[in-house]
Amino acid sequence: MNMIRNAVLSFTLLLAAITSTAQSRIDNYMNDLERCPDVETTYTERRNHNRRLTKVNTVMNFSNQEYYQRLVQLFERERTNTITATRRNDMMIYRFENHKGTSTYSLVQNAGNYTLVKNWRSKDPDGQPENDDSNDSSWLTDPIIVEHNGSGFVTVTSTSSNTVITNTANH
Repeated sequence: MNMIRNAVLSFTLLLAAITSTAQSRIDNYMNDLERCPDVETTYTERRNHNRRLTKVNTVMNFSNQEYYQRLVQLFERERTNTITATRRNDMMIYRFENHKGTSTYSLVQNAGNYTLVKNWRSKDPDGQPENDDSNDSSWLTDPIIVEHNGSGFVTVTSTSSNTVITNTANH
Protein backbone atom coordinates (compact mmCIF):
# COMPACT_ATOMS: atom_id res chain seq x y z
CA MET A 1 0.00 0.00 0.00
CA ASN A 2 2.86 2.37 0.84
CA MET A 3 4.46 1.66 -2.53
CA ILE A 4 1.26 2.56 -4.38
CA ARG A 5 0.85 5.78 -2.40
CA ASN A 6 4.49 6.72 -3.04
CA ALA A 7 4.13 5.94 -6.75
CA VAL A 8 1.00 8.11 -7.00
CA LEU A 9 2.72 10.93 -5.09
CA SER A 10 5.80 10.70 -7.31
CA PHE A 11 3.66 10.76 -10.45
CA THR A 12 1.73 13.80 -9.18
CA LEU A 13 4.95 15.66 -8.41
CA LEU A 14 6.31 14.76 -11.85
CA LEU A 15 3.19 16.15 -13.54
CA ALA A 16 3.47 19.37 -11.52
CA ALA A 17 7.13 19.69 -12.51
CA ILE A 18 6.32 19.10 -16.18
CA THR A 19 3.61 21.77 -16.16
CA SER A 20 5.92 24.20 -14.39
CA THR A 21 8.64 23.45 -16.94
CA ALA A 22 6.19 23.98 -19.77
CA GLN A 23 5.43 27.46 -18.62
CA SER A 24 9.06 28.23 -17.94
CA ARG A 25 10.12 27.34 -21.50
CA ILE A 26 7.63 29.78 -22.98
CA ASP A 27 8.36 32.37 -20.29
CA ASN A 28 12.12 32.10 -20.86
CA TYR A 29 11.64 32.72 -24.55
CA MET A 30 9.37 35.67 -23.76
CA ASN A 31 12.16 37.09 -21.57
CA ASP A 32 14.56 36.72 -24.51
CA LEU A 33 12.08 38.43 -26.85
CA GLU A 34 11.61 41.32 -24.44
CA ARG A 35 15.28 42.20 -24.89
CA CYS A 36 14.98 42.29 -28.69
CA PRO A 37 14.80 45.81 -30.13
CA ASP A 38 12.21 44.78 -32.74
CA VAL A 39 9.71 43.53 -30.13
CA GLU A 40 7.32 45.97 -28.50
CA THR A 41 6.36 44.84 -25.00
CA THR A 42 3.58 46.24 -22.85
CA TYR A 43 2.83 44.86 -19.40
CA THR A 44 0.72 45.56 -16.35
CA GLU A 45 1.31 44.14 -12.89
CA ARG A 46 -0.87 44.03 -9.81
CA ARG A 47 0.40 43.39 -6.29
CA ASN A 48 -1.47 42.72 -3.08
CA HIS A 49 -1.09 44.70 0.14
CA ASN A 50 2.01 42.58 0.99
CA ARG A 51 3.58 43.64 -2.33
CA ARG A 52 3.31 40.07 -3.61
CA LEU A 53 2.63 39.83 -7.34
CA THR A 54 -0.94 38.63 -7.95
CA LYS A 55 -1.60 39.39 -11.62
CA VAL A 56 0.53 40.07 -14.71
CA ASN A 57 -0.60 40.86 -18.25
CA THR A 58 2.03 41.00 -20.99
CA VAL A 59 1.49 41.89 -24.66
CA MET A 60 4.32 41.48 -27.19
CA ASN A 61 4.07 42.71 -30.79
CA PHE A 62 6.61 41.85 -33.48
CA SER A 63 6.90 41.12 -37.19
CA ASN A 64 9.82 38.67 -37.19
CA GLN A 65 8.57 35.34 -38.54
CA GLU A 66 11.44 33.44 -36.88
CA TYR A 67 10.21 34.54 -33.45
CA TYR A 68 6.71 33.39 -34.36
CA GLN A 69 7.90 30.00 -35.65
CA ARG A 70 9.89 29.38 -32.46
CA LEU A 71 6.84 30.22 -30.35
CA VAL A 72 4.67 27.86 -32.40
CA GLN A 73 7.24 25.11 -31.75
CA LEU A 74 7.22 25.84 -28.01
CA PHE A 75 3.42 25.91 -27.90
CA GLU A 76 3.12 22.61 -29.79
CA ARG A 77 5.78 20.98 -27.66
CA GLU A 78 3.82 21.86 -24.52
CA ARG A 79 0.30 21.16 -25.76
CA THR A 80 0.00 17.94 -23.76
CA ASN A 81 0.78 19.89 -20.57
CA THR A 82 -2.05 22.39 -20.97
CA ILE A 83 -5.38 22.51 -19.21
CA THR A 84 -6.96 23.79 -22.41
CA ALA A 85 -5.52 24.23 -25.88
CA THR A 86 -7.18 25.94 -28.83
CA ARG A 87 -5.65 26.29 -32.27
CA ARG A 88 -6.75 27.51 -35.64
CA ASN A 89 -4.66 28.69 -38.60
CA ASP A 90 -4.01 32.16 -37.23
CA MET A 91 -4.31 31.73 -33.46
CA MET A 92 -3.22 29.51 -30.55
CA ILE A 93 -4.56 29.84 -26.99
CA TYR A 94 -3.04 27.63 -24.28
CA ARG A 95 -3.77 27.62 -20.58
CA PHE A 96 -1.55 26.16 -17.87
CA GLU A 97 -2.10 25.78 -14.15
CA ASN A 98 0.35 24.97 -11.39
CA HIS A 99 0.82 25.58 -7.67
CA LYS A 100 1.71 29.25 -8.32
CA GLY A 101 -1.27 30.17 -10.46
CA THR A 102 -2.94 30.07 -13.86
CA SER A 103 -1.38 31.32 -17.10
CA THR A 104 -3.10 31.87 -20.43
CA TYR A 105 -0.98 32.39 -23.53
CA SER A 106 -2.43 33.65 -26.83
CA LEU A 107 -0.38 33.74 -30.02
CA VAL A 108 -1.90 35.43 -33.07
CA GLN A 109 -0.65 36.06 -36.59
CA ASN A 110 -2.14 38.46 -39.11
CA ALA A 111 -0.56 39.63 -42.36
CA GLY A 112 3.03 39.40 -41.11
CA ASN A 113 2.27 40.90 -37.69
CA TYR A 114 2.39 38.73 -34.59
CA THR A 115 1.08 39.25 -31.08
CA LEU A 116 1.80 37.17 -28.00
CA VAL A 117 -0.34 37.78 -24.92
CA LYS A 118 0.26 36.24 -21.51
CA ASN A 119 -2.13 36.60 -18.59
CA TRP A 120 -1.03 35.17 -15.24
CA ARG A 121 -2.89 35.16 -11.96
CA SER A 122 -1.53 33.81 -8.69
CA LYS A 123 -3.28 31.45 -6.33
CA ASP A 124 -3.73 32.27 -2.67
CA PRO A 125 -2.32 29.86 -0.06
CA ASP A 126 -5.56 27.80 -0.22
CA GLY A 127 -5.10 27.20 -3.95
CA GLN A 128 -7.80 29.64 -5.05
CA PRO A 129 -7.24 32.53 -7.48
CA GLU A 130 -6.04 35.62 -5.62
CA ASN A 131 -8.79 38.21 -5.14
CA ASP A 132 -8.37 41.75 -6.40
CA ASP A 133 -10.52 44.85 -6.25
CA SER A 134 -12.10 44.28 -9.65
CA ASN A 135 -13.81 41.02 -8.55
CA ASP A 136 -13.33 39.86 -12.14
CA SER A 137 -12.03 36.34 -12.57
CA SER A 138 -13.61 35.71 -15.97
CA TRP A 139 -10.24 36.06 -17.72
CA LEU A 140 -9.22 32.77 -16.08
CA THR A 141 -11.71 30.91 -18.26
CA ASP A 142 -12.41 33.32 -21.13
CA PRO A 143 -9.90 33.27 -23.95
CA ILE A 144 -8.20 36.45 -25.06
CA ILE A 145 -8.84 37.69 -28.58
CA VAL A 146 -6.13 39.68 -30.34
CA GLU A 147 -7.13 41.51 -33.49
CA HIS A 148 -4.93 43.26 -36.04
CA ASN A 149 -6.44 45.61 -38.54
CA GLY A 150 -4.50 46.55 -41.65
CA SER A 151 -3.44 49.91 -40.20
CA GLY A 152 -1.18 48.49 -37.49
CA PHE A 153 -3.76 48.70 -34.72
CA VAL A 154 -3.82 45.86 -32.23
CA THR A 155 -6.72 45.27 -29.86
CA VAL A 156 -6.59 42.69 -27.06
CA THR A 157 -9.97 41.87 -25.58
CA SER A 158 -11.23 39.22 -23.20
CA THR A 159 -14.36 37.55 -24.45
CA SER A 160 -16.20 38.87 -21.39
CA SER A 161 -15.30 42.40 -22.60
CA ASN A 162 -13.90 43.32 -19.20
CA THR A 163 -10.33 43.80 -20.40
CA VAL A 164 -9.31 45.87 -23.39
CA ILE A 165 -5.75 46.84 -24.30
CA THR A 166 -5.33 48.85 -27.46
CA ASN A 167 -1.95 49.41 -29.07
CA THR A 168 -1.79 51.90 -31.92
CA ALA A 169 1.87 51.39 -32.85
CA ASN A 170 2.58 50.54 -36.47
CA HIS A 171 4.48 47.32 -37.05
